[in-house]
Order: sequence, then structure tokens, then C-alpha cells
Amino acid sequence: MKNSPKFNRDTQCGTSILPVGDHSNLPHQRGRGTASNSVQHPAQMSATEYRNFMNVQKTLKKGKRSKYKNARTEIGGVNFDSKKEANRAMELVLLQRAGRIKELKYQVRFPLRVNGRHVCDYVADFVYFKRTHNGAETEVVEDVKSVITRKNRVYILKKKLMLAVHGIDIHEV
Repeated sequence: MKNSPKFNRDTQCGTSILPVGDHSNLPHQRGRGTASNSVQHPAQMSATEYRNFMNVQKTLKKGKRSKYKNARTEIGGVNFDSKKEANRAMELVLLQRAGRIKELKYQVRFPLRVNGRHVCDYVADFVYFKRTHNGAETEVVEDVKSVITRKNRVYILKKKLMLAVHGIDIHEV
């Protein structure tokens, strides 16, 4: 097993969840987890392998219970904050394989600046390009939210700032 480089949260482009070539250098997501050479990346699996892969996903147990009772989940050496986020990531990987979306990135950081001053950062769960019905491509910024977390005041404020500063409306799943 080979250690991979740390995920750089300071980059604007984020990290692709579908790296090309050797998967031994799969980055740590949010500084957690390790990559394994023995696990095949989901983008190169058959349907049967994918089903088996999904059946062996494991929930990470770490000390204190989460505020929103989400269970951190690891799939293929990549760690996610919740089972819902991990399942959505696998759906997006399959959509990318099918050619419906492209340039899927995970944990993309957007700086929010007002009047030249850095206020905060918004970290989107996923960013990808999707074709519209007329053939044009649009960038989709997506966040996996539960009913409870959609009502979080900080999230609501950051969502409004994203629209005001960058003109980006966050798609909630």
C-alpha cells in the first residue's frame, strides 16, 4: 500500500473523483483515508463488480457521534461525510461513465469575497458539467443535504453569498 499526497483544500479546482491512469495516487479527501492499490476504482468496474463493491462499503466508526447523526462512509479508499453523499458520488461516477456528465470534481472550494475582503469559503460536495436539452454545457454545483442541514443558518447564508458573489445557484440533493 502506497501513501498518497494530502488533499489540498486551498485549490479552487478541487479534486477529480475520477483520476485517469494509476489509481494508487488517489488523493486523501479532506485529509482522511488512504488509497489502496488492491481496490479497483469504480470507474473501471463492470455492473456486477460495482454491486459487489457497494455491498462491501463500510461505515467509519470514530469516537463521538455526529451532530446530524450522519455516518462517515468509505468507498474504494475515498471517505465521505455521509452514506447519502457516498451514494450520490457513485451515481455521478456512473453518469460520467455513461457520458451524461463530465469533469466531475469533489470538494471544490469557492472563496466568498465581499468588497475585496475574504468573508468565508464555501466547499461544494460536487462540481461537474452537464449537457442541457439544446446541447449547451452548464456547470452544476451540487451539495448533498438532509432536511435538517438545509435549514442550517450558516449554510443558508453561504448559499445566498454564492449566488450574489459568483452567480451560482447551488443544486441541493
